[in-house]
Amino acid sequence: MIDQDNHSTIGNIVKPHGIDGMVNVRLNGSFADEIKLEEPLFILLDGAMVPFFIEEIHPYGNTARIKFEFIDSKDKALAFNGKELFISKKTKESFSADITPMNRLVGYTLFDKQSGFSAVVESFIESDLNPLLIVKSGKKEWMIPYQAELILKTDARKKILSVNLPEGLIDMD
Repeated sequence: MIDQDNHSTIGNIVKPHGIDGMVNVRLNGSFADEIKLEEPLFILLDGAMVPFFIEEIHPYGNTARIKFEFIDSKDKALAFNGKELFISKKTKESFSADITPMNRLVGYTLFDKQSGFSAVVESFIESDLNPLLIVKSGKKEWMIPYQAELILKTDARKKILSVNLPEGLIDMD
């Protein structure tokens, strides 16, 4: 039986993505960017809400690709096809306009796969047209566009945001 007092349905697992256990998820709404990496999602298994922690997430509006801990193969991911995903109501209630996905990335290391550049996310500038992450390495700061097409991977466990930055962006002073 679903614990309606403490959990809300947020979507379902559609299918595996790749061979490493990642799954495609369809969400009931467009709050994929608001899922907290440090909070588990729940799946109803044998009548109990089982928590699954997120290793990485790639949000895309009302869908996402998610890699859960301990689901490390396509076969294991297949076992979860069609399963509903739940979130604790406490976590869902904490979603608010003042806590943006970028705010959750403060303290992460931004790593550019192309150049090897890395810097720590210090803060952000929120804008509907061009939100920016402020990153710092040593005494130098850069403003990096926060755009879905630049983000390759978000690793909550290691606190690393892997990106593919446009050539020359970090060379600008």
